[in-house]
Amino acid sequence: MIKVILLVTLSFTTLFASGQGKAKKSPMAWLTVAEAQAKMDAETRPVLVDVYTDWCHYCKVMDATTWVNPQVTDYVARNFYPVKFNAESKEPASWMGKDFEYKPAYKVHMLAAAWLLGNIVYPSTVIIPPNGAEPIVIPGVIEVKDLEPVLNYFGEKHYLTTTWEAYKSSFINKWK
Repeated sequence: MIKVILLVTLSFTTLFASGQGKAKKSPMAWLTVAEAQAKMDAETRPVLVDVYTDWCHYCKVMDATTWVNPQVTDYVARNFYPVKFNAESKEPASWMGKDFEYKPAYKVHMLAAAWLLGNIVYPSTVIIPPNGAEPIVIPGVIEVKDLEPVLNYFGEKHYLTTTWEAYKSSFINKWK
């Protein structure tokens, strides 16, 4: 029994000493709400919002898998303004000329509630088209292969001419 405990302890010690146990820093260049708003004034692009909370396990899964994928980060950097927004942030925020704040009674920031169209699920990925259309909310963990057609649909502006159903039925995934 002591050998097993010692072996497990040594394994964890080796793992963390080698740096493998540390969380990866995301290569995604996340913007604040204010930064995204300022950039939109200079160049129109869709906004991609990762709505998360600090306690959400699946939010951390997205951070460790999808949001570190080089294909995702490169594509998002070229075609979107990425915003990472903590749905429990206590800081007031302004978006499109409206002011939002945290509501303790609901335990949610009202900007997150607005972006999520009232369907509070963490994590959620929100795409905000630049044409003023209603946000597109994708609740839950999204794998890279499932995110690719969504990013392409909005990043290449197919949403302006093609329905999602028609686009998705003809889309061929390239990312793994």
